[in-house]
Amino acid sequence: MHHREARNFESKGLSYKKYMREFPVTEDALLPTGTTITAGHFLPGQFVDVQSTSRGKGFEGAVKRWGFKGQSATHGTTKAERKIGSMGGAAGSMFGTKVSKGKKMAGRMGNKRRTVAGLMVWKVVPKYNLIYCKGSIPGATGCEVRLRDSLCRKQEIFTASTPLPFPTFLPGDTHYDSEEELLCPAASDASLNLRSGRPPQGK
Repeated sequence: MHHREARNFESKGLSYKKYMREFPVTEDALLPTGTTITAGHFLPGQFVDVQSTSRGKGFEGAVKRWGFKGQSATHGTTKAERKIGSMGGAAGSMFGTKVSKGKKMAGRMGNKRRTVAGLMVWKVVPKYNLIYCKGSIPGATGCEVRLRDSLCRKQEIFTASTPLPFPTFLPGDTHYDSEEELLCPAASDASLNLRSGRPPQGK
């Protein structure tokens, strides 16, 4: 932790944190200093964007890194089955023979920030601070994962019976410490079908 970040925590009377991130909010959604945003902020059925750093795979060739087909393994090809071929030749030009920017070549693969957009929140367990999403989560096991309300997919799941967790659920609110699992409508229907022995509906 940088000493400037440490001073920020000390000036607010907070304990040191391993990660510090900022989220833009409006003035009417400001939280008290030191408030922890838990899994209760998200509601089952809504869509979220999940962001993390992908797993690093080291130095890889163009066939694995970019999915190149490679060259023929027969007809006189020797030790060039996984070569990428020409890297920027220009026929008939003395000054056009160069490697253009962005050329797909061998190099470091992975270890980059990736965002999977539009994942549905399948289940939320507020007491244990768990969020289950339907889909693939980027990043390696044990890495930091950032969730935010989806910017590309929106759904009108909020009704009068499901008030908005605005700006977030705080300790002492209803169902904050409840062991009840909050399920999205699709998960609730699947759970009822499994209990009754009926096959799931749909394709």
